[in-house]
Amino acid sequence: MPELPYELTDDLRLKLLALGWSDDRRVDLDHVVKKVQAVGWHLFPVAEAFVSVFDGLGTWAGYIFDLEDAGTNWPFSEFYQFVRPDVSERIFPVGEYNGWSPLFISESGRLLEFVGKDMHWLGDTPQQSFEALIDRMSRECGN
Repeated sequence: MPELPYELTDDLRLKLLALGWSDDRRVDLDHVVKKVQAVGWHLFPVAEAFVSVFDGLGTWAGYIFDLEDAGTNWPFSEFYQFVRPDVSERIFPVGEYNGWSPLFISESGRLLEFVGKDMHWLGDTPQQSFEALIDRMSRECGN
């Protein structure tokens, strides 16, 4: 499995630990990946590495990494029409905000969010987007 393109700083590590993550955390998502692929999404290496480590973290009252819900609620054929033409990388669903605003990861590891039909990157680089999202999740959980 490829490595994720994020440096786990001491600050990030503490926030992730407070969210329930651990260094040896691995989530078996084979059954979920099949469901998500059945609605048109194609798993790529960085997305696989991300969901296998972070799926299930977060809260339904805010941001949550939930491949099954995000991937099956927004089928590829219905959703991909809203991706801006300047996005040259494939994206893959990894979670959502409050159950309605989907989160995606790009092939480079950059994270993006959709609010309605409006797409925005969570940072200019993979590291910035990851830090921004984990910071939001940490604040929501009172950390």
